[in-house]
Amino acid sequence: MKNNAQNVMIFGRLRLMNKESSMDKPVPQTTYVSSDKLMRIFVESVSQVDDDFYLVSIIDEPSKDDMYADGDELTNSEWRDLVKQFGLERAE
Repeated sequence: MKNNAQNVMIFGRLRLMNKESSMDKPVPQTTYVSSDKLMRIFVESVSQVDDDFYLVSIIDEPSKDDMYADGDELTNSEWRDLVKQFGLERAE
């Protein structure tokens, strides 16, 4: 029984780490999905400007292969706000 409780604690920590990591620097060429599953954002690139600052180029996933579609560029704080506001997590 003790092993099962330990496994649940470890699994819970891993899930928490995964949720927190979405708030950190995003992974380029990766899709992020909102908690309500209605928004899918594709991260095209992440440009490290200095140790504490980076820019994130994003576009809605359905438009990612459209060379004429407009994307957006967010600062790291804008990215964190977007993740928090919409509950974005990496798509599996």
